[in-house]
Amino acid sequence: MNSEKIDSIIQYAYDHVPYYRNMFKEKGINYNELKDYFYKIPILNKDIVMNNTDGFISDEFAKEKLEVDRTSGSTGKILNIYWNNHDRIRSLMSLWSARKILHNILPTSKCCYFHSIAYRTTSDLSEKEVFSPRMMVRDNGLVLSLSKLSFDEKTLDIYYRKIFEFDPEWIMCHPSTIYLFADFMEKTNKKRFNKLKFIELTGEYLIESHRKKIVDVFEAETANHYGAKEVNGIAYECQNGHLHCLDNNVYVEIINGNENIGYDKVGQICITGLNNRSMPFIRYNLEDTGILRKGCTCGCGNNTPYLEICAGRGNDVIELNNGKRVECVVFFYVIEWINTNFNNIILQFQIIRTMQYRFEVKLVLFENSNDMFIKIKSAFVEKISEYGFKDYEWVFFSVDIIPPQQDTQKLNFYYDKRAKLSM
Repeated sequence: MNSEKIDSIIQYAYDHVPYYRNMFKEKGINYNELKDYFYKIPILNKDIVMNNTDGFISDEFAKEKLEVDRTSGSTGKILNIYWNNHDRIRSLMSLWSARKILHNILPTSKCCYFHSIAYRTTSDLSEKEVFSPRMMVRDNGLVLSLSKLSFDEKTLDIYYRKIFEFDPEWIMCHPSTIYLFADFMEKTNKKRFNKLKFIELTGEYLIESHRKKIVDVFEAETANHYGAKEVNGIAYECQNGHLHCLDNNVYVEIINGNENIGYDKVGQICITGLNNRSMPFIRYNLEDTGILRKGCTCGCGNNTPYLEICAGRGNDVIELNNGKRVECVVFFYVIEWINTNFNNIILQFQIIRTMQYRFEVKLVLFENSNDMFIKIKSAFVEKISEYGFKDYEWVFFSVDIIPPQQDTQKLNFYYDKRAKLSM
């Protein structure tokens, strides 16, 4: 536990962040009691932040001048995260240190990345718009970024040739994405990339059978990275396969309710970001399930605690009737496109495939008028049709809240009900 950094972020939040200042005042906590109060701070969740985003932004920063990131929407809720550039860089230092020490990957190492969405500034520089370019080279030529909204064989062949030409040292992506790519390369007898030595897997629960195929096909080292847009890196896999916490960037707890339950017990993963002062997250429940182990039990030499993820985030690949395979992040892209064009109208969403040609779309809207609901439905169908869904039936529901699934207590933004019924 990095007590000095925890005390510092709590003190800063007390002095500069309206939500925390008001919360401490309501609880009757004075300035001198802050250091002893950490485990009594109420647990934070995404709903609380979404309903009071401005209250979490420091009064030392102008909101419009901060960099904006957005959560992936893996729980069906999209949250704006605000950073100043200095804090963002500082939050990534532990992650880059782990990459360097374990795999000799540097910020100057050429990387291939797979994106679902991207943002660009409009021509008049007044705002950002969402788009999904098929391919782009960014970061001064160091990153090749490829869209994962379509993974048919023709596209994968184009991507393979582009990656081979780019010749990256490492790839960073979701396990499900690179698994599909590995499957394509194996079936088409593609040779491995010349300089590729490392693949970083992130954003989803990693299935070991998938990892085996990835390693076999690419002949590269792999490491699992557990992170969240709210804080960036949380834990990184060592050579013994354990996700050690990046304790200069986050403090990790396992909680049950509001209580820290310590080591070796199953609970929900809760984090405190130690570097983002623009928008601090203190005792923030990620709603993933895990166990925290003492670092000394690993044997790799890193004595920081490590996480075992019991139920993490996963993506599904949608098989269309024409044989085309599309990752379900296409839905997140469409929702994000609507939010960009309709002033963040969608607060929560869930998409369920109920039959071969039928999908249900549940929406929680900021403005729940009939006229707006009709506009959103029309915009969704028009946009999703561009990705092979033209001949499908879409049934929309406007709801007040979307609860998590009873079996996992997770709110996945997409699932295939047919698969559940066939089990």
